[in-house]
Amino acid sequence: MMQNSDCGSNYISHTIAKGQTLYEIARQFNTTVADILAANPALDVQLYYAGDVICIPRPGISCAHGTAYTVRRGDSFYLIAQNHGIPLANLLAANPGVDPARLQVGQIICVPSVTPLPPPPAQCAAGYSVHRVTSGQTFPDILVLYNLAYNALAQANANVDMTRLYAGQELCIAPSGSRGVCATGKAPYVLGSGDTLSTIASRFRTTIAAILATNPTLAPTDFVAGRIICLPENAIV
Repeated sequence: MMQNSDCGSNYISHTIAKGQTLYEIARQFNTTVADILAANPALDVQLYYAGDVICIPRPGISCAHGTAYTVRRGDSFYLIAQNHGIPLANLLAANPGVDPARLQVGQIICVPSVTPLPPPPAQCAAGYSVHRVTSGQTFPDILVLYNLAYNALAQANANVDMTRLYAGQELCIAPSGSRGVCATGKAPYVLGSGDTLSTIASRFRTTIAAILATNPTLAPTDFVAGRIICLPENAIV
């Protein structure tokens, strides 16, 4: 019985299965019978047995849209696809000559690249604008650019990690000068053209004093069109 466990890094060690031919082995590993014989000079093409260990040349698989993967014990097409985060159909399509029911340890297959889906366009509230992050831009850059408080930017983009912005990402931008969230129970309101403390108090059936107390960081002259304010809890929205 032929035993050859030291095949070197350019070869795959393979144990011949019962009934397996060199032609079947060559197909399994995307190589040729001639290359197998060249890698195993002691192998008799007419006299080999189940259990013989032979060296298989590593194929130069060209995965133009992915990477080569060496099958490991316990692997299946389903598990490989799952572990690489790709649809099973994509993995099958990338390996048209491979029988998924007969994967062998050491077999080389192609795993196609995962093409990330573009993020959905930002859905921003009325009065907000959309900003597309540029390369290298950080959240402090955006706060300065739009004159915003951090809370205002973070609340408008609740599912965004502000420390990991990337080029092309879309953010919702509150009106310039916005300082952020309203306390629990208080509703935000974007001041419109012509709004004054008096008209707001009248519209929401509250008082000027209550509005100023609910917005302690704002002076009366800060109540200008585009700014977000917080309505008092007793306001009727």
